[in-house]
Amino acid sequence: MSYSKKSSESKNAIIYTRVSTKEQADRGYSLEAQKEQLQRFCGIMGINILHHFQEDASAKTFNRPTFKTLLEFIKLNKGQANLLLVVKWDRFSRNAVEAYNMIDFLAGLGVEVQATEQPLDLTIPENKIVLAIHLTTPEVENDRRSLNTKAGMRRALKEGRWVFAAPTGYKMNRDARNKPILVPDTNAKWIRLAYERFATGAFTQAEVLSELQSQGFLRSKNCFSKLLTNPLYAGLIPVPAWKDEDRDLVEGIHQPIVDTALFYTVQELITSRKANRNLKPKRRSENLPLRGTLICRQCGKHITGSPSTGNGGTYYYYHCQHGCTERFRADRANKTFQSYLRSLNISPAVVDLYMAIIKDIFTEMEGDAEKQLLQVKKQLKAHEAVLLKNDERYLEGAIEEDSYQRVKQDRKRKIEQLKNRERELQREDTDFLQQFNFGVNLLSNLDLYFQLAPLQIKEKILGSIFPEKLVFDQGKYRTTKINEFLLLLQGKGLKNKANKKGLIPFERNQSPEIPLRGLEPRTS
Repeated sequence: MSYSKKSSESKNAIIYTRVSTKEQADRGYSLEAQKEQLQRFCGIMGINILHHFQEDASAKTFNRPTFKTLLEFIKLNKGQANLLLVVKWDRFSRNAVEAYNMIDFLAGLGVEVQATEQPLDLTIPENKIVLAIHLTTPEVENDRRSLNTKAGMRRALKEGRWVFAAPTGYKMNRDARNKPILVPDTNAKWIRLAYERFATGAFTQAEVLSELQSQGFLRSKNCFSKLLTNPLYAGLIPVPAWKDEDRDLVEGIHQPIVDTALFYTVQELITSRKANRNLKPKRRSENLPLRGTLICRQCGKHITGSPSTGNGGTYYYYHCQHGCTERFRADRANKTFQSYLRSLNISPAVVDLYMAIIKDIFTEMEGDAEKQLLQVKKQLKAHEAVLLKNDERYLEGAIEEDSYQRVKQDRKRKIEQLKNRERELQREDTDFLQQFNFGVNLLSNLDLYFQLAPLQIKEKILGSIFPEKLVFDQGKYRTTKINEFLLLLQGKGLKNKANKKGLIPFERNQSPEIPLRGLEPRTS
């Protein structure tokens, strides 16, 4: 359609201007420039301007605040406006289907839509094809630009370069080639401490967060949870799945805050704790630490425990829940058990003996570890040499992209595994001695640890010492099996045979007739 003063003498127009991005404004699509162009056009063509509407919104749909107001204006002033003018069709819409529907809807209100730079007579069917081109070309350009940007960012990720906002603990910097790179900042120490504390398994996420908050690291619970699962801190770059490519983790070029072994230890803990949340929680009471460990001497099924009120107070009892008459005071059973644990404390002489043995064994193992470490370093050099040769062949054009990537990823994975093994070998001595010293201290003061430990730790101690359940019978404990290693540490063994009930009394190996101290009153 072409305009002339004659054909537009009775035209009353609404002019509509729109931008959605700064880029459009920079390209000459600013609201003011559009308005001036439309006003100049109407002046030349003798078109009366009834109203001007402008907005900053996407043209993917007509669910735009100002456009809704424009429609209301047309409805309230029906018959006054017969023309809606835009500079270009993409100012009106970038969705062909919605554009056609809106054009038909406005036509029903007596309003014709036209673009001053791309005029079309839509009464001619073929012009609808031209309109579709005008509407979709900008969208195609945007999609292509977006696709190129996404491909470029993905390529950077696969090369180990993070291109998004820096997470807590890092800041974005520039490398020697002036490309973005993550650099640890002042918060890195908190990230490292968070991983180290949680990896012990002794604390919940909330407890670790509370400790860090008390020291000045202020983060929300949700943020902290994401922090503990972010592979960036281990120097790994997550590459999302795309088309036929699976999600991947590649080695980043940035400096890690924690090593990969520590990172995966934390992930395993988080996964196992999530699985445990789905289990039905047990009702626990500090007054009933042996609940779940005791079985009924009559029916052999689990004994539970509960409080009972009477005689001016509340008392706790262990009792069978399957109809048996088994029932006894919890405080007395707990006290007897505490005495038994005291008898299990290993003596200083045994500690010294085992420490000497362990040191001899460790000295022998240390030599073997050094050999393993040399072997690991040798393998590392071999894989790095293959990786370098692979790069050279790719740059020379001797191998294809898919072969290059396959070799690169395979060697990087093996190198990472070897580096983890190298770190493990380098710290095995420290970890082992620390754990051994803690274990010796625990076994030297078993009764005290049990008395002061929270209920969950008490349950772990019980499970580690007594693989099978306990029976409490007339002030004595019996079990089908006890931890043999603990008895060996004390110079005791398991020569006892099961009695008629399948239970073994706790007795010293040297004298089967005399029960262990603390289990029952001694007769001599």
